[in-house]
Amino acid sequence: MSMSKVSCRQPPGCLSFLHCVCCIPAPPLLNFPKSSGAASSTPPRKRKNIYDMYDNFIAPPSPLRVAITNVASEVGYALFPMIASGEMFGDKQPVIIHGYNVEQYDAQEDLRGITMELQDGHYPLLHGIDLMHTDLTTCITNADIVICLPTPRSYNSRQKDVVLETDILHFKHIGLTLRSASLNVKVLVTGPRSHTHCAVVAAIADLPPTSCTALSRLDLNRAKGQVIKYLRPQIEDRLHALQRLSIFGNAGGRTAFVDTTKTTIGSTPISHLCNDDINEESLCHFVTRCVQKRNHHNLAKFPVARAITQHMREWICGTDEGDWTCMGIIITEELLRKGVFPSYFEPHMVISLPVTCSNGSFFLLPWLIDEIDREVSRGKQLQESVQELKNEKVQALSFLR
Repeated sequence: MSMSKVSCRQPPGCLSFLHCVCCIPAPPLLNFPKSSGAASSTPPRKRKNIYDMYDNFIAPPSPLRVAITNVASEVGYALFPMIASGEMFGDKQPVIIHGYNVEQYDAQEDLRGITMELQDGHYPLLHGIDLMHTDLTTCITNADIVICLPTPRSYNSRQKDVVLETDILHFKHIGLTLRSASLNVKVLVTGPRSHTHCAVVAAIADLPPTSCTALSRLDLNRAKGQVIKYLRPQIEDRLHALQRLSIFGNAGGRTAFVDTTKTTIGSTPISHLCNDDINEESLCHFVTRCVQKRNHHNLAKFPVARAITQHMREWICGTDEGDWTCMGIIITEELLRKGVFPSYFEPHMVISLPVTCSNGSFFLLPWLIDEIDREVSRGKQLQESVQELKNEKVQALSFLR
């Protein structure tokens, strides 16, 4: 069977056939017999999936190094399977988990047991695990992601002053260690008073303001759960379509509040789903009180681990189209000068605000912040939450001196 040659546009005698596409011999023409309508005894060849061929030519992503402090906590135990299974960073992103615990010698047996469980679970995306770091520097220096879990003492309300000072000094140590980390590292601070602790870490570590965030997703999940609870009869078939719910202020504190003015179920505003028994304003007030009340209880740690997973996945992989999430972000002097935030905000404070995420970055929604500030009741709530954060900052600075 002869090979036909595509006519070349180059002049005769040219040697461009070495690199010219039009000089490459064309494949032979194959004459397939016409089908007679009867089933062929030879099964047809299965066509290759173009996406499988595409993946074969692309190198797999390099593993993300995830460093977790206080890994022996209950939150850490619930968090490990979510990271190793791909729920946090996607089902094609391999990970290497490093862990450090404050009370290292008291938790060695537990950490060995956790390591064995992860090995027995056979997670293909888990390319390495080392939970026995005795030095915080070796744990987080080369990390891409740093997740700061609360210490067990953080939930002790009997010795509040001692706990506050211990936690501030602990996060100061993390901030000093992060000075040797990459500028592209992403740090998430969780636990009680996470917004103040995040401000401490960011100020001491001298990282870009977009590198550090505090956990607000737990409050957002609690608010979504309460909204679904009261609107379930109307949205039974659309529970997954709840979007644009917002948490403002000191998430995890006494003054965080919920905003439902832009919330939709699919394309239906939430105000159209409320009935005579409870209107939108009453629902928003009730959900806010419920979230504030639950912030004072030491509940099961699985919701915290799930909130951390969702926070990091949205930060790294992006939010859904038409939706936003909430994060504790750092207020910068530049944005304050531009008038993006209200005048009573302070530079370097961390406060929960709605954001959208894409390609590892988050983006503010200034128009939504402005609407909340202009409304009398919501604006007053926002000012109270900012004042609470200022008081926590003053207390933290007293421990750092």
